[in-house]
Amino acid sequence: MEQLTDLLLRRLSYKGVSPDEVPWLVRDVLNAVGEVEETSVSMINRRLAILGWDKEILDEFTLALIMCLIEKNDERRVEHHLEFRRPFRRDGTEPLQGNLSHEQDHH
Repeated sequence: MEQLTDLLLRRLSYKGVSPDEVPWLVRDVLNAVGEVEETSVSMINRRLAILGWDKEILDEFTLALIMCLIEKNDERRVEHHLEFRRPFRRDGTEPLQGNLSHEQDHH
């Protein structure tokens, strides 16, 4: 994932986007993608231009990098969340409820 981030930063720096501006650009791209059913790079670039970005800030590859990084980040969040709320063991069996040895002492 670090390689994807480095590649995205390099590509955007060639277009004049500083590393500090990347989060805002990504946010604006996500908003543009979420506003319409069908997205194209030219449509997203038009929306970004209205927000003050260069007219041709994105190309197909740069957009794909952004979307890939977002998906990877979302996957990591879900995996992290599941680690703490896992209802089943990794082998698919249910975890034991309570302490069996303690319960047997009372019977």
